[in-house]
Amino acid sequence: MLGVGKGRKHRTAPPEVSTTARSILQSPPQKHGIKLAEIVVTAIFAILPVLPFVPVVWKVILSLLAWGGFWHLMSKEVEYSKVLQKQVFFERVGLVTLWIGIVLWTTTVTAWKSEQASIMTGELEVGPSNDLNSKPLVQVGPEADGTKWIIGVPNGDPWITIWGDELLVRKDNGKILITTHVRDRNGSSVVVDIVDNKWTVSSLQNISWDKNYTNNALEVKDGRDRVVFQVVLLPDVVRVQGEWWTEDKRGLRLVRPYPFDRVRTGPVFVEMNGGTYKFEFPIEPIFKYPSVVSQ
Repeated sequence: MLGVGKGRKHRTAPPEVSTTARSILQSPPQKHGIKLAEIVVTAIFAILPVLPFVPVVWKVILSLLAWGGFWHLMSKEVEYSKVLQKQVFFERVGLVTLWIGIVLWTTTVTAWKSEQASIMTGELEVGPSNDLNSKPLVQVGPEADGTKWIIGVPNGDPWITIWGDELLVRKDNGKILITTHVRDRNGSSVVVDIVDNKWTVSSLQNISWDKNYTNNALEVKDGRDRVVFQVVLLPDVVRVQGEWWTEDKRGLRLVRPYPFDRVRTGPVFVEMNGGTYKFEFPIEPIFKYPSVVSQ
């Protein structure tokens, strides 16, 4: 009697290979090489914006490219493996989006402030007056309550001459223009120079400690961290305060007494001699400092 199945080897059917696994196994090897290159490129795009020497514009562009590259890689991961759940996919996308957003915001804002603070030249911009034929007004102090003077001198002549240094205010096609230069208290180095609203501030920190500005305003500190010039341009009014020194170390500060005198609206002239600084009636800053963090 023969034993049934004795000595025979039973063959089991090979396990079925899923379509997903077969697509992975049969995927061309060069796809993995391409994917690796894409990962490297995306990683480079993500790292470069963090570097301090990269300009702000390129930080934004590279961060967006990194985000686009990551989205592309995640989409290909879903396409190739078919095993990545949508929830995991969107969690990864969300985390990377948050990371890129934080990095982009912090690095871009910091770099932008640093770039703006390092600018030593610029131009004050103000729109033309509604009355093109009106004479410009000069007001001492940054607020609207100071005494205003109508410029009665011929257009092109200085409004005031302070020991040889001129403060020129004029109009050109209805637009107010200001020209002056401010020296340090030794009278030898120019802290800020303005010619027809185009300003240049000394890049030497012992001459100009800091400065801050907007489109229509400029404030400059000297090497001792004191405000020595301040101007705000409006279509019809120049609001100005300043401190001018001559080469023989004579100085004159033109300042609005507020908040020292809330009633008196006229200006105060503080005369200084021998390079000696007087602390009475200093020019109060209208900006926050340091400018690198308050632009």
